Amino acid sequence: MLWRILDLPFDIAIFVALAAILALVLCLTVHEFFHAFVAYKLGDSTAKVEGRVTLNPIRHMDPLGAIMLLIAGFGWAKPVPVNANNFKNTKRGMALTAFSGPLSNLVLAFIFALPLLVVVEYLHMQIFLDSHYGAVFLYEFLFMLVVFNIALFIFNLIPLYPLDGFHVVNMFLPHESKYLFFNLRYGQYVLLAVIVLLFLTRVFETIRNFILSGFIWFWDLFFNTAFVPVWLEWLTR
Repeated sequence: MLWRILDLPFDIAIFVALAAILALVLCLTVHEFFHAFVAYKLGDSTAKVEGRVTLNPIRHMDPLGAIMLLIAGFGWAKPVPVNANNFKNTKRGMALTAFSGPLSNLVLAFIFALPLLVVVEYLHMQIFLDSHYGAVFLYEFLFMLVVFNIALFIFNLIPLYPLDGFHVVNMFLPHESKYLFFNLRYGQYVLLAVIVLLFLTRVFETIRNFILSGFIWFWDLFFNTAFVPVWLEWLTR
């Protein structure tokens, strides 16, 4: 998302950045709130005691995870503490608690997709050309709510420890599973490698686009402008 903001005019970029930050905070807050809420309802009060059953974003934000979501389109919040021993059924309790976060993001994505379509239909994407700041903010806020929620839903359901997807898959596996052993021992390192790879891919894509833009500018300057006769005449002297 950062790369997209940097390509915009400065005055527009301010409103887009503000919309992105607010959308990010809302997505992560709801995600973590439902982790804590479901865990509490299933019998584990650990998150409740630590004040995590709340929609107060300050309780849930992880600075690094928020920055990664803005830059690369994926990220995380501060993990909700869960004591699986407090659940009547350990695996089922962990799976439901884990899945509640991504599910809340998917529901939010669908909820905000409809008003986003309405905004696009009526504004006809002229908001950036006309610099209507309020319209720019509204469109970007709804757009990033949908994008961030979908990104959080997909990313968190990757079946690697300590992501939510691991706990969901683990519900259906025996305790002696090689998959379980591998994830508990190496899952976080594999996940780190995936994050670095995705980040580097975005960086390389930006560098590639920059080089390509420079090449196109160079080509237009020497072959598609009025400057062509000048340098051709200079070469033929």
